[in-house]
Amino acid sequence: MRLYNLVPADSRYNDWLFWYEDAAGCVRPRRTYGDLVCPRCGKLDEPAAVARGIDAGVTIQAKRDFIEMSDGLIVVAKTREGVP
Repeated sequence: MRLYNLVPADSRYNDWLFWYEDAAGCVRPRRTYGDLVCPRCGKLDEPAAVARGIDAGVTIQAKRDFIEMSDGLIVVAKTREGVP
C-alpha cells in the first residue's frame, strides 16, 4: 500500500482560519477567538474555536478544493449535492 502526503504548494497567501496577519505582519487571533488564546503560552483552544464555527470574515484564496491552512487545518471545498 502506498501512502501519500498531500501538500499544497500553489498558494502565495497565508490563509488562516483562526488567525490573521495585521498590517505589520504580526499574526493575531481573530476577534471571534481572542478569548480562547492561553495568556501564558499563546496556544489557541482549537476544539473550542471549531465549536464556535468559522468567522464570517474568513476568505480563502486557493486554486484547489483541498488545501492545508497556515494554522495546520485541512479545508475542503463545499460542493453542491450530486456535483463533484
